[in-house]
Amino acid sequence: MDKNEIEKIITQLRNNSTVKKSKQILADIKHIDSRLNEDVFKLAVVGEFSSGKSTFINAIIGMDLLSHSTEETTATLTYITNVNAKDDRINTCKVNYRSGKSIILKDLSCLSDYTTAQSGNNVAAEISSVEIYVNFINSDYPIMIIDTPGLNGVADDHREITLEEIKKVHACIYVLPLKGISKTDIDFIYIIQHIKIKLYFYRTLKMLSMPMKGKLQREK
Repeated sequence: MDKNEIEKIITQLRNNSTVKKSKQILADIKHIDSRLNEDVFKLAVVGEFSSGKSTFINAIIGMDLLSHSTEETTATLTYITNVNAKDDRINTCKVNYRSGKSIILKDLSCLSDYTTAQSGNNVAAEISSVEIYVNFINSDYPIMIIDTPGLNGVADDHREITLEEIKKVHACIYVLPLKGISKTDIDFIYIIQHIKIKLYFYRTLKMLSMPMKGKLQREK
């Protein structure tokens, strides 16, 4: 079934008198319609804080971009978009505040000030998201990797924020720490198993060094 056929079905559903009475069905149709018109593949990386999400993403993109530690790190949604090497946005970052204000960073070395719980800023309360533009797969393929806040983080709404983000992506990688699966993991996996996306699991091992681009080096 191609895009045009799906759009015809969506139009027919919207005009159906029974469907018009259901807010849930209309919301689902709106979601399908928005996904149909997306031109970027979205991949969310999820897990508890200190599970290795940021380290895992750094390994995928082949650069030490995101901060990583044994303490809580990622404090806001961080979107990493693969762009053409000639794109005007490359190696820049857009910081979106909850107030509606946004700023552009041209120096990614200060990225942690706007994404981590350890920074001097109140990131979780003040910043809604951060958008980073880099070229990380030696290709122009439109892909976005989303680093989500730790599910057991200090901010009360991190769990809900992550859940809502998962509903918008095409696939999700759930990172499990070396210490093993926790109750937080089990509870959240139980919730997201009903969301119709591709869900993959990755168990972190100690990283010996920064990996070569696109490859992971694991402790043997």
